[in-house]
Amino acid sequence: MGAMRTLSWFASLGLVAALGGGCVGDEDPPVLVGMTPEDGVDARGARAFRVALAYTDESPVDVAIQVDGEEVAAPESQCDDEQCTTQTDIVTTGLAIGDHQLTVILEDAAGNTTREERTFSVDDILTVTSLRVTGETDGAGPLELEAYAYTEAGMLIGCAGSRHGLTNADYSDVSYTVDASLINMMGDKLATLDLATTRFRLEVWEDDDDPVCPVEPSELANTRIGASAAYTAEEWRSLAMPLSFGRVTELSVEWTRDLPSPPGKDMAPPPEDDPWDWGKDGGGCATTGGSGAGLAAALAGLLARRRRR
Repeated sequence: MGAMRTLSWFASLGLVAALGGGCVGDEDPPVLVGMTPEDGVDARGARAFRVALAYTDESPVDVAIQVDGEEVAAPESQCDDEQCTTQTDIVTTGLAIGDHQLTVILEDAAGNTTREERTFSVDDILTVTSLRVTGETDGAGPLELEAYAYTEAGMLIGCAGSRHGLTNADYSDVSYTVDASLINMMGDKLATLDLATTRFRLEVWEDDDDPVCPVEPSELANTRIGASAAYTAEEWRSLAMPLSFGRVTELSVEWTRDLPSPPGKDMAPPPEDDPWDWGKDGGGCATTGGSGAGLAAALAGLLARRRRR
C-alpha cells in the first residue's frame, strides 16, 4: 500500500475529485530527500543491513526495493505534513560473495517514478569458534590468548584477541567455545576477498604486553604456542575441524556471516595509562568499532516521535 504525506484541505478536495486516486496535475516524480546506506557499503560478515529512505510527493507512493533486479521488499511508510520515511533490512544470506546492486523504486499514484541505484558487497569473515592449548602458564594471572594470520612469506595479515571474542580463553587444557572474528591490517574484518588465493597460516600466542594487533607481537614479552600449516581461504573452508598444531590441541575456524549489521572499522585502542594493567578489558587486539548509523538512526528516531504523537 502506498503512503501519502498530509495534504492541505484544498489539496484534499482536489484529490477526492481526481480520477484513479492520483492528484490533479501531479506530474512530478517523488523526491528522494535522503537514503542510507551510501553507495558501496561493505557488508562483510553481516547477515543483514538496513535501508532507510525519506521522500516527498503529493500523492500516494509505493516503495519497492530490489537486489540484482529482483524485488526483495515493499516496505510501508510513515508520513507527516513534511515527508515520508520507511526502512527495511536487506538479508545477505544466500547472496554470493562479491558486489551486488541495490535499487529503490518510488512510484506515485499518478505513475511518476523515481529510481536510485547503489552497490554493496557481501563476504564471509574468518572466525575462531573453538580453542584449547596445553602446557602454557602465566605468572601474572590468566592467559591472554590471541590468534594471528600470516602469509607463507611471514607477512602479518590479521588477528583476533581478547577484544574480539577470546577474552574468556584463560587457562591451559580447557576447551573454549568462542566467537572471535579476525581483523585485517586496515581494521576491517578479515574476509575471503582480502585473501584471494593467498596461503596463510594461523598462529596462537599468549600475550603479555600492551595491545598490539594488528602489529607484530613481540617475542620478548609474548609466547608463540603453535603455528598451523598454510592454506588458501577455500582450503581453510574445507578442512575438517578441529585442527591441532604445536601446543594448540584444538582450533576450529569457520567462514561466517552472522553479524547483525556491517561491522565498520575496528581500530586499536590507545595505550593503557597503567603499564601493568593487562586485564581482559584492555589487553589483546583492537576494540570493536560500530557501523555508522547515519540517516537510519535519525529516521528511526523520527518514526518513534511520530508514533508517540
